[in-house]
Amino acid sequence: VLVSPLAGTTGSADLCYDEQAHHQFMHLALNRLLPAELGAWLDDEQATRVSNAPHATFVESYRTWQTNPLADGLRGSLLSRVALAALVFCGFTPVIRCGQEDADREFIQRLLAARSAYPLLRDGAPQLNAIPCDDPQVLCVLRRHAGGVLLGLIKIGARKRTATFSLPVDQIDLPDAEFLLRDLISGQVLQEQGRLTWRRDDLLSFQLTLEPFEAYALLIEQVDQLAAGAVPQGRAIARPRQPRRVSVGGEHEVAEIEEDG
Repeated sequence: VLVSPLAGTTGSADLCYDEQAHHQFMHLALNRLLPAELGAWLDDEQATRVSNAPHATFVESYRTWQTNPLADGLRGSLLSRVALAALVFCGFTPVIRCGQEDADREFIQRLLAARSAYPLLRDGAPQLNAIPCDDPQVLCVLRRHAGGVLLGLIKIGARKRTATFSLPVDQIDLPDAEFLLRDLISGQVLQEQGRLTWRRDDLLSFQLTLEPFEAYALLIEQVDQLAAGAVPQGRAIARPRQPRRVSVGGEHEVAEIEEDG
């Protein structure tokens, strides 16, 4: 799909190109804007829309080198990732600048594949900050569609922390059953302190340890509705450490250094 500079908020538009939203999501990623403040801004933005067309926004565009050059400089970073995931969780159609994918191809492919495969990430009105959380640096987005429930989480703080959440199990009509949390971005079931499943009432108050500047699209799946043997081994919610290759001397002297978190 080609998006031209003439896209805008007209009553007959097929897609509205929302540049103001770009700045808000970048401020969120940079921890200049708290999740509660983003939620208030998006409520006002929704109330003042003049078109029912889908709204699209971006992390990078052909103009950010002029309007927000920091966005171009953050290409491929964790900050760029969480900004992109946040705008998807909040109901915006993502626009990827040509070449942006070269710096973070795997993550962008996984995020867009999840959005394509799961209507929960495209349809239904997102509910921002509808989930009580004791960490003000976590954006919580509840999405419901066709009986499914998804919890989008964005950790914008720079320190790992265990946060407590409370799902409104009655409001979202969760049955009295056992559930697991499948991250649609990684495709894996999450575990917390060795725990893989939660009963309905457990989700009234549960904890997750979130990595700094990380995004999670958690599909709440009922265990007894999965095929026999379909519950896989879980993974810790922590992001695995990756060795970083750095030069420590001349151009032929390269070492691998394992970074924290």
